[in-house]
Amino acid sequence: METSRVRFLRYRTHLLLTYVIVAYLWDPKHALAAALGSLLPDLDHPSSVASRALVPLEKATLLPLRRLINTVVGHRGILHWPVPWALGAFLAWWVGHTGLAAVLLGGCLHCLEDALTVRGVPLLVRRDGGRWRVWNLRLTPVPSDKWDAVLPPATVLLLCLVILACPSEFHTLGLDRIPGLEKVYWTIHERVYHRLLHPFDAYVGTFAREILRLEPMAAFAPC
Repeated sequence: METSRVRFLRYRTHLLLTYVIVAYLWDPKHALAAALGSLLPDLDHPSSVASRALVPLEKATLLPLRRLINTVVGHRGILHWPVPWALGAFLAWWVGHTGLAAVLLGGCLHCLEDALTVRGVPLLVRRDGGRWRVWNLRLTPVPSDKWDAVLPPATVLLLCLVILACPSEFHTLGLDRIPGLEKVYWTIHERVYHRLLHPFDAYVGTFAREILRLEPMAAFAPC
């Protein structure tokens, strides 16, 4: 039972954290695509949410697809290598397929999020004598169960901040249909966001556009 709960937290964390990052730097539509894409690297784990989506295809083809993928690539193997995800996202964006770029960006962010754990993710392959060795990217020495406890509530807090900063998120999520909530939202937005957070958002938005060469995000349009 405990193992199932850990998987659930990881799945929720990837969805929420990826959505928050992409919604902040891009827009809500692409954030949803990226959040779904963040599930794809875990196709290499037979009991993950992404793998369970293959069950109907397994029944139709009578092939053990989940076990086959896990056997061929292994968990946190090539599907957790951030480089091809990042390159694919850049190329898709370069040719104008922004939806595909968002999905692949979600896969890349999943890998970087997993790099926060002590196990890390593969980054480089180097030759050591007569053998090839994989160099893992480990951003922290913190085990995954610790991150599972910290990241979900922290991500929910970040999501609340994104909704506060981005009126388009508030409407996209349908929160404006809750009686009385829209008035509360705009009151907090005017008194808290514009006074405390707007200068920071303007700086980060400008930085993101310069580095990533993204178009100005609709989420940051003047209210």
